[in-house]
Amino acid sequence: MGRLNDLITINKHQFTEMILDGAQSSTTILVECNNVRQIIEVALVASEKMKTHDVFYQPNSDFYMDLEIGEITTEEYYKQAFEDYRNYFDKHRVTLITRVIKRLFNYSKNNEELKLVDYPTDKKMILIVENFNFWDLNSQSYITQLSEKNPNIIVIGQLRSDFDFALGHIDIGVKSGKGGASFVSLDF
Repeated sequence: MGRLNDLITINKHQFTEMILDGAQSSTTILVECNNVRQIIEVALVASEKMKTHDVFYQPNSDFYMDLEIGEITTEEYYKQAFEDYRNYFDKHRVTLITRVIKRLFNYSKNNEELKLVDYPTDKKMILIVENFNFWDLNSQSYITQLSEKNPNIIVIGQLRSDFDFALGHIDIGVKSGKGGASFVSLDF
């Protein structure tokens, strides 16, 4: 994928417009932003304008929330955990997302939690996938293809750029698929 600093930088208004345009066609947007709350905030604005799609947030069960550096959870700790994860899932071609219960939080409805086996085909959703580049490569492909298979879903994947070891961990097929994905950087 190259370095994330090569991405087109957009502001909140432009990002909102991208999401609104996504309602007209199958869309996957991968956005470099280290704070998932900022992505949720913009998606909620777009959802209000659309009046058709709810905002759903899917945490990354292995690498969730801010991944803050501290005394116990150092960058080396995250790097080793990431390497162990990659060695298992990517090396053995295991697709985590197809094996786990999809745990989604509906931010349009007071964070109502849904636990699903498969993504719904009857709900119009803006699906925000936390720490996208920390998912295994097969899961990344699966998630980005959701918008092609389910036109009711606009997929937004959060790309972390604050950890060098994860910067290049994006499936090359994500860029080249049928519609591909849009890669942008959010300037908040």
